[in-house]
Amino acid sequence: MISPSLPVIVSDSAVSRVANKRTLVKVSLTLERIALASAYEATVVSLFQRAEYFDRMISTYRALADAGATVITAYAGEHRDIPSVTHIPLDVDEPLADEWDLIVLTPTFGAFVVAHDLDQFDTTQSRLEDGRTFAASWGFDRLGTAEQLARLSDELGPRMSPYVAGQLAAALMHAHKAPVSPAERAFGRAALKLTDELDAAHRQLASVRARLERETTTATCDPLTGLSNREGLSRWMGGPDLDGVDTLTIGIVMIDLDHFKQVNDVYGHSMGDEVLRNVADALRHASRPGDFITRWGGDEFVVACPGADGPALTGLAQNLISAVGAVAVRGVSVGASAGTNSCRRRPLAIDEADAAMFVAKKAGGRRVVAHTSNA
Repeated sequence: MISPSLPVIVSDSAVSRVANKRTLVKVSLTLERIALASAYEATVVSLFQRAEYFDRMISTYRALADAGATVITAYAGEHRDIPSVTHIPLDVDEPLADEWDLIVLTPTFGAFVVAHDLDQFDTTQSRLEDGRTFAASWGFDRLGTAEQLARLSDELGPRMSPYVAGQLAAALMHAHKAPVSPAERAFGRAALKLTDELDAAHRQLASVRARLERETTTATCDPLTGLSNREGLSRWMGGPDLDGVDTLTIGIVMIDLDHFKQVNDVYGHSMGDEVLRNVADALRHASRPGDFITRWGGDEFVVACPGADGPALTGLAQNLISAVGAVAVRGVSVGASAGTNSCRRRPLAIDEADAAMFVAKKAGGRRVVAHTSNA
Protein backbone atom coordinates (compact mmCIF):
# COMPACT_ATOMS: atom_id res chain seq x y z
CA MET A 1 0.00 0.00 0.00
CA ILE A 2 0.94 3.65 -0.21
CA SER A 3 2.16 4.63 3.24
CA PRO A 4 0.13 7.44 4.86
CA SER A 5 2.00 10.62 4.04
CA LEU A 6 2.28 13.89 5.87
CA PRO A 7 -0.73 16.08 5.10
CA VAL A 8 -0.53 18.29 2.06
CA ILE A 9 -2.29 21.55 2.84
CA VAL A 10 -4.79 22.49 0.14
CA SER A 11 -5.87 25.68 1.93
CA ASP A 12 -5.89 26.83 5.53
CA SER A 13 -9.17 24.96 6.04
CA ALA A 14 -8.65 21.80 3.93
CA VAL A 15 -6.19 18.92 4.00
CA SER A 16 -5.27 16.09 1.62
CA ARG A 17 -3.80 12.73 2.66
CA VAL A 18 -3.97 8.98 2.22
CA ALA A 19 -6.61 7.78 4.70
CA ASN A 20 -8.07 4.42 5.61
CA LYS A 21 -11.79 3.73 5.73
CA ARG A 22 -12.00 3.92 9.51
CA THR A 23 -10.75 7.54 9.39
CA LEU A 24 -13.17 8.44 6.60
CA VAL A 25 -16.05 7.03 8.63
CA LYS A 26 -15.12 9.26 11.58
CA VAL A 27 -14.85 12.39 9.42
CA SER A 28 -18.09 11.60 7.57
CA LEU A 29 -20.04 11.02 10.78
CA THR A 30 -18.86 14.42 12.02
CA LEU A 31 -20.08 16.14 8.85
CA GLU A 32 -23.42 14.32 8.97
CA ARG A 33 -23.98 15.54 12.54
CA ILE A 34 -23.22 19.08 11.40
CA ALA A 35 -25.73 18.68 8.57
CA LEU A 36 -28.42 17.45 10.98
CA ALA A 37 -27.92 20.55 13.14
CA SER A 38 -28.77 22.88 10.24
CA ALA A 39 -30.73 20.57 7.99
CA TYR A 40 -33.47 23.00 7.00
CA GLU A 41 -31.00 25.07 4.91
CA ALA A 42 -28.46 22.35 4.07
CA THR A 43 -27.68 20.67 0.78
CA VAL A 44 -26.16 17.21 1.28
CA VAL A 45 -24.68 15.12 -1.53
CA SER A 46 -23.17 11.70 -0.75
CA LEU A 47 -21.47 9.08 -2.91
CA PHE A 48 -21.38 5.68 -1.19
CA GLN A 49 -19.75 3.46 -3.85
CA ARG A 50 -22.16 0.54 -3.22
CA ALA A 51 -25.75 0.24 -2.00
CA GLU A 52 -24.67 -2.05 0.82
CA TYR A 53 -22.56 0.75 2.33
CA PHE A 54 -25.55 3.11 2.21
CA ASP A 55 -27.69 0.59 4.11
CA ARG A 56 -25.90 1.40 7.36
CA MET A 57 -26.72 5.11 7.02
CA ILE A 58 -30.35 4.98 5.87
CA SER A 59 -31.76 6.30 9.16
CA THR A 60 -29.40 9.30 9.13
CA TYR A 61 -30.29 10.30 5.58
CA ARG A 62 -33.99 9.80 6.21
CA ALA A 63 -33.66 12.12 9.22
CA LEU A 64 -31.85 14.73 7.11
CA ALA A 65 -34.59 14.68 4.48
CA ASP A 66 -37.35 14.80 7.10
CA ALA A 67 -35.68 17.86 8.66
CA GLY A 68 -35.80 19.73 5.37
CA ALA A 69 -32.37 19.19 3.85
CA THR A 70 -31.91 18.74 0.12
CA VAL A 71 -30.42 15.22 0.04
CA ILE A 72 -28.88 13.48 -2.97
CA THR A 73 -27.26 10.05 -2.83
CA ALA A 74 -25.43 8.08 -5.50
CA TYR A 75 -24.15 4.51 -5.49
CA ALA A 76 -24.00 1.37 -7.61
CA GLY A 77 -26.47 -1.39 -6.93
CA GLU A 78 -30.12 -1.76 -6.04
CA HIS A 79 -31.91 1.51 -5.23
CA ARG A 80 -33.00 2.01 -1.62
CA ASP A 81 -36.18 4.10 -1.81
CA ILE A 82 -36.11 6.81 0.89
CA PRO A 83 -38.84 9.48 0.77
CA SER A 84 -37.57 12.96 -0.15
CA VAL A 85 -34.07 11.60 -0.92
CA THR A 86 -33.00 11.94 -4.55
CA HIS A 87 -31.04 8.90 -5.70
CA ILE A 88 -28.77 8.85 -8.75
CA PRO A 89 -27.73 5.33 -9.83
CA LEU A 90 -24.10 4.70 -10.72
CA ASP A 91 -22.63 2.02 -12.94
CA VAL A 92 -20.24 -0.19 -10.98
CA ASP A 93 -17.48 0.41 -13.55
CA GLU A 94 -17.68 4.21 -13.78
CA PRO A 95 -15.11 6.36 -11.93
CA LEU A 96 -17.69 7.95 -9.60
CA ALA A 97 -18.45 4.49 -8.19
CA ASP A 98 -14.90 4.49 -6.78
CA GLU A 99 -15.45 7.75 -4.88
CA TRP A 100 -16.45 8.24 -1.25
CA ASP A 101 -17.85 11.80 -1.15
CA LEU A 102 -19.87 13.81 1.33
CA ILE A 103 -20.72 17.46 0.64
CA VAL A 104 -22.54 19.61 3.24
CA LEU A 105 -23.28 23.17 2.10
CA THR A 106 -25.40 25.95 3.63
CA PRO A 107 -25.48 29.68 2.79
CA THR A 108 -23.01 30.36 5.62
CA PHE A 109 -21.08 27.12 6.10
CA GLY A 110 -19.51 24.35 4.05
CA ALA A 111 -17.70 21.09 4.78
CA PHE A 112 -16.68 18.20 2.60
CA VAL A 113 -14.82 14.92 2.38
CA VAL A 114 -13.85 13.64 -1.08
CA ALA A 115 -11.97 10.37 -1.44
CA HIS A 116 -10.88 8.14 -4.32
CA ASP A 117 -10.48 4.41 -3.68
CA LEU A 118 -6.82 3.37 -4.09
CA ASP A 119 -7.67 -0.35 -4.16
CA GLN A 120 -5.02 -0.88 -1.47
CA PHE A 121 -4.85 -1.95 2.18
CA ASP A 122 -3.57 -0.19 5.30
CA THR A 123 -1.55 -2.87 7.11
CA THR A 124 -2.03 -1.19 10.52
CA GLN A 125 -5.68 -2.26 10.43
CA SER A 126 -6.89 -5.68 11.52
CA ARG A 127 -9.90 -5.94 9.19
CA LEU A 128 -10.20 -5.55 5.45
CA GLU A 129 -12.95 -2.90 5.43
CA ASP A 130 -11.23 -0.72 8.04
CA GLY A 131 -7.97 -0.91 6.12
CA ARG A 132 -9.21 0.05 2.65
CA THR A 133 -7.25 3.15 1.65
CA PHE A 134 -8.31 6.29 -0.19
CA ALA A 135 -6.69 9.44 -1.55
CA ALA A 136 -8.77 11.79 0.58
CA SER A 137 -9.35 15.48 1.10
CA TRP A 138 -11.57 17.06 3.70
CA GLY A 139 -12.13 20.57 4.90
CA PHE A 140 -14.39 23.22 6.39
CA ASP A 141 -14.20 25.81 3.65
CA ARG A 142 -17.52 27.10 2.25
CA LEU A 143 -16.11 28.17 -1.10
CA GLY A 144 -14.00 25.02 -1.43
CA THR A 145 -17.10 22.95 -0.59
CA ALA A 146 -19.05 24.85 -3.25
CA GLU A 147 -16.36 23.91 -5.79
CA GLN A 148 -16.76 20.23 -4.90
CA LEU A 149 -20.54 20.51 -5.16
CA ALA A 150 -20.22 22.21 -8.55
CA ARG A 151 -17.95 19.37 -9.75
CA LEU A 152 -20.46 16.71 -8.73
CA SER A 153 -23.33 18.75 -10.16
CA ASP A 154 -21.55 18.87 -13.51
CA GLU A 155 -20.76 15.13 -13.47
CA LEU A 156 -24.18 14.00 -12.25
CA GLY A 157 -26.19 16.73 -13.96
CA PRO A 158 -27.35 14.72 -16.99
CA ARG A 159 -28.92 12.20 -14.60
CA MET A 160 -30.71 14.78 -12.45
CA SER A 161 -34.21 16.11 -12.92
CA PRO A 162 -34.39 19.82 -13.79
CA TYR A 163 -35.87 20.47 -10.35
CA VAL A 164 -32.96 18.84 -8.50
CA ALA A 165 -30.42 20.55 -10.75
CA GLY A 166 -32.14 23.84 -9.92
CA GLN A 167 -31.86 23.13 -6.19
CA LEU A 168 -28.12 22.60 -6.51
CA ALA A 169 -27.72 25.74 -8.59
CA ALA A 170 -29.59 27.73 -5.95
CA ALA A 171 -27.43 26.26 -3.17
CA LEU A 172 -24.28 27.27 -5.04
CA MET A 173 -25.61 30.79 -5.64
CA HIS A 174 -26.49 31.29 -1.95
CA ALA A 175 -23.12 29.89 -0.83
CA HIS A 176 -21.30 32.56 -2.88
CA LYS A 177 -23.49 35.49 -1.79
CA ALA A 178 -21.90 36.21 1.59
CA PRO A 179 -18.15 36.85 1.83
CA VAL A 180 -16.16 34.50 4.05
CA SER A 181 -15.93 36.20 7.42
CA PRO A 182 -12.86 36.07 9.69
CA ALA A 183 -14.95 34.08 12.20
CA GLU A 184 -15.94 31.50 9.59
CA ARG A 185 -12.35 31.21 8.42
CA ALA A 186 -11.10 30.79 11.99
CA PHE A 187 -13.72 28.12 12.67
CA GLY A 188 -12.67 26.24 9.54
CA ARG A 189 -9.03 26.22 10.61
CA ALA A 190 -9.92 25.12 14.14
CA ALA A 191 -12.22 22.33 12.94
CA LEU A 192 -9.57 21.10 10.52
CA LYS A 193 -6.91 21.10 13.24
CA LEU A 194 -9.19 19.12 15.53
CA THR A 195 -10.06 16.48 12.91
CA ASP A 196 -6.41 16.21 11.88
CA GLU A 197 -5.34 15.64 15.50
CA LEU A 198 -8.06 13.03 15.94
CA ASP A 199 -6.87 11.32 12.76
CA ALA A 200 -3.29 11.27 14.05
CA ALA A 201 -4.41 9.85 17.40
CA HIS A 202 -6.44 7.21 15.58
CA ARG A 203 -3.39 6.14 13.58
CA GLN A 204 -1.35 5.75 16.77
CA LEU A 205 -4.06 3.63 18.38
CA ALA A 206 -4.60 1.38 15.38
CA SER A 207 -1.83 -1.11 16.18
CA VAL A 208 -2.83 -1.22 19.86
CA ARG A 209 -6.45 -1.90 18.90
CA ALA A 210 -5.42 -4.67 16.54
CA ARG A 211 -3.31 -6.34 19.23
CA LEU A 212 -6.11 -6.16 21.79
CA GLU A 213 -8.55 -7.62 19.29
CA ARG A 214 -6.22 -10.53 18.65
CA GLU A 215 -5.79 -11.13 22.38
CA THR A 216 -9.43 -10.88 23.39
CA THR A 217 -11.38 -12.40 20.48
CA THR A 218 -11.30 -16.12 21.18
CA ALA A 219 -14.26 -16.95 18.93
CA THR A 220 -12.18 -16.17 15.85
CA CYS A 221 -8.92 -17.80 16.96
CA ASP A 222 -7.63 -21.33 16.40
CA PRO A 223 -6.49 -22.44 19.89
CA LEU A 224 -3.68 -24.72 18.66
CA THR A 225 -1.82 -22.35 16.34
CA GLY A 226 -3.06 -18.93 17.44
CA LEU A 227 -4.04 -18.18 13.84
CA SER A 228 -7.46 -17.04 12.74
CA ASN A 229 -10.16 -19.63 12.19
CA ARG A 230 -12.84 -19.57 9.48
CA GLU A 231 -15.07 -17.24 11.47
CA GLY A 232 -12.13 -14.88 11.91
CA LEU A 233 -11.55 -14.78 8.15
CA SER A 234 -15.24 -14.05 7.55
CA ARG A 235 -15.15 -11.15 10.02
CA TRP A 236 -11.92 -9.79 8.50
CA MET A 237 -13.64 -9.74 5.11
CA GLY A 238 -16.57 -7.78 6.56
CA GLY A 239 -19.00 -10.57 7.39
CA PRO A 240 -21.82 -12.13 5.35
CA ASP A 241 -23.65 -8.78 5.02
CA LEU A 242 -21.10 -7.79 2.36
CA ASP A 243 -21.25 -11.03 0.37
CA GLY A 244 -21.57 -10.15 -3.30
CA VAL A 245 -19.98 -6.72 -2.87
CA ASP A 246 -16.80 -5.83 -4.75
CA THR A 247 -13.62 -5.32 -2.76
CA LEU A 248 -10.01 -4.66 -3.59
CA THR A 249 -8.10 -7.50 -5.24
CA ILE A 250 -7.44 -10.31 -2.76
CA GLY A 251 -4.99 -13.07 -3.60
CA ILE A 252 -5.78 -16.44 -2.01
CA VAL A 253 -3.20 -19.09 -1.20
CA MET A 254 -4.60 -22.46 -0.10
CA ILE A 255 -1.87 -24.56 1.54
CA ASP A 256 -2.05 -28.22 2.45
CA LEU A 257 0.78 -30.08 4.17
CA ASP A 258 2.17 -33.05 2.24
CA HIS A 259 1.99 -36.46 3.97
CA PHE A 260 1.08 -34.91 7.33
CA LYS A 261 -0.99 -37.97 8.27
CA GLN A 262 2.24 -39.98 8.44
CA VAL A 263 3.57 -37.64 11.14
CA ASN A 264 0.55 -38.39 13.34
CA ASP A 265 0.64 -42.10 12.55
CA VAL A 266 4.38 -42.58 13.17
CA TYR A 267 5.18 -39.99 15.86
CA GLY A 268 1.81 -39.38 17.51
CA HIS A 269 -0.60 -36.46 17.61
CA SER A 270 1.43 -34.43 20.09
CA MET A 271 4.27 -34.30 17.55
CA GLY A 272 1.72 -33.45 14.85
CA ASP A 273 0.43 -30.56 16.96
CA GLU A 274 3.96 -29.25 17.47
CA VAL A 275 4.62 -29.40 13.75
CA LEU A 276 1.40 -27.45 13.07
CA ARG A 277 2.40 -24.75 15.56
CA ASN A 278 5.80 -24.43 13.90
CA VAL A 279 4.21 -24.30 10.46
CA ALA A 280 1.93 -21.48 11.67
CA ASP A 281 4.98 -19.54 12.90
CA ALA A 282 6.71 -20.09 9.56
CA LEU A 283 3.69 -18.74 7.68
CA ARG A 284 3.63 -15.65 9.90
CA HIS A 285 7.26 -14.90 9.18
CA ALA A 286 7.02 -15.59 5.43
CA SER A 287 3.85 -13.54 4.83
CA ARG A 288 3.68 -9.80 4.26
CA PRO A 289 2.38 -7.22 6.74
CA GLY A 290 -1.37 -7.09 6.16
CA ASP A 291 -1.71 -10.65 4.87
CA PHE A 292 -4.32 -12.62 6.82
CA ILE A 293 -3.51 -16.23 7.78
CA THR A 294 -6.22 -18.74 8.67
CA ARG A 295 -6.06 -22.33 9.81
CA TRP A 296 -8.73 -23.66 7.51
CA GLY A 297 -8.92 -27.05 9.17
CA GLY A 298 -6.65 -29.99 9.96
CA ASP A 299 -3.41 -29.35 8.08
CA GLU A 300 -4.89 -26.78 5.66
CA PHE A 301 -4.17 -23.06 5.79
CA VAL A 302 -5.51 -20.10 3.83
CA VAL A 303 -3.49 -16.92 3.38
CA ALA A 304 -5.42 -13.88 2.08
CA CYS A 305 -3.07 -11.39 0.40
CA PRO A 306 -4.55 -7.93 -0.30
CA GLY A 307 -3.52 -6.51 -3.66
CA ALA A 308 -1.76 -9.66 -4.92
CA ASP A 309 -2.54 -11.54 -8.11
CA GLY A 310 -0.82 -13.12 -11.11
CA PRO A 311 2.92 -13.80 -10.89
CA ALA A 312 3.24 -11.75 -7.70
CA LEU A 313 0.74 -14.03 -5.96
CA THR A 314 2.55 -17.12 -7.26
CA GLY A 315 5.79 -15.74 -5.84
CA LEU A 316 4.19 -15.14 -2.45
CA ALA A 317 2.80 -18.69 -2.44
CA GLN A 318 6.22 -20.11 -3.33
CA ASN A 319 7.78 -18.22 -0.41
CA LEU A 320 5.13 -19.62 1.91
CA ILE A 321 5.59 -23.27 0.95
CA SER A 322 9.38 -22.86 1.02
CA ALA A 323 9.07 -21.58 4.59
CA VAL A 324 6.91 -24.57 5.50
CA GLY A 325 9.43 -26.95 3.91
CA ALA A 326 12.18 -25.51 6.12
CA VAL A 327 10.31 -26.40 9.32
CA ALA A 328 11.92 -29.22 11.31
CA VAL A 329 10.78 -30.42 14.73
CA ARG A 330 13.31 -32.82 16.27
CA GLY A 331 14.17 -34.06 12.79
CA VAL A 332 10.58 -34.31 11.60
CA SER A 333 9.67 -32.14 8.63
CA VAL A 334 6.86 -31.81 6.09
CA GLY A 335 6.43 -30.27 2.69
CA ALA A 336 3.45 -28.30 1.40
CA SER A 337 1.42 -27.84 -1.75
CA ALA A 338 -0.38 -24.63 -2.63
CA GLY A 339 -3.10 -23.46 -4.99
CA THR A 340 -3.71 -19.81 -5.75
CA ASN A 341 -6.59 -17.70 -6.98
CA SER A 342 -7.52 -14.02 -6.83
CA CYS A 343 -10.88 -12.28 -6.70
CA ARG A 344 -12.52 -8.90 -6.22
CA ARG A 345 -15.82 -10.03 -4.77
CA ARG A 346 -16.86 -11.40 -1.41
CA PRO A 347 -16.92 -14.11 -0.17
CA LEU A 348 -13.46 -15.25 -1.17
CA ALA A 349 -13.29 -17.76 -4.05
CA ILE A 350 -11.49 -20.33 -1.90
CA ASP A 351 -12.90 -23.39 -3.68
CA GLU A 352 -10.98 -22.49 -6.84
CA ALA A 353 -7.71 -22.15 -4.90
CA ASP A 354 -8.50 -25.46 -3.21
CA ALA A 355 -8.96 -27.16 -6.60
CA ALA A 356 -5.63 -25.78 -7.80
CA MET A 357 -3.97 -27.03 -4.61
CA PHE A 358 -5.19 -30.58 -5.32
CA VAL A 359 -3.66 -30.35 -8.78
CA ALA A 360 -0.36 -29.44 -7.11
CA LYS A 361 -0.61 -32.45 -4.79
CA LYS A 362 -1.41 -34.83 -7.64
CA ALA A 363 1.66 -33.54 -9.46
CA GLY A 364 3.86 -34.67 -6.57
CA GLY A 365 3.48 -31.87 -4.04
CA ARG A 366 5.91 -29.18 -2.87
CA ARG A 367 4.77 -26.86 -5.66
CA VAL A 368 2.35 -24.03 -6.47
CA VAL A 369 -0.43 -24.22 -9.04
CA ALA A 370 -2.48 -21.16 -10.03
CA HIS A 371 -6.18 -21.67 -10.64
CA THR A 372 -7.33 -21.79 -14.24
CA SER A 373 -10.62 -22.82 -15.77
CA ASN A 374 -9.06 -26.25 -16.39
CA ALA A 375 -7.62 -26.69 -12.84
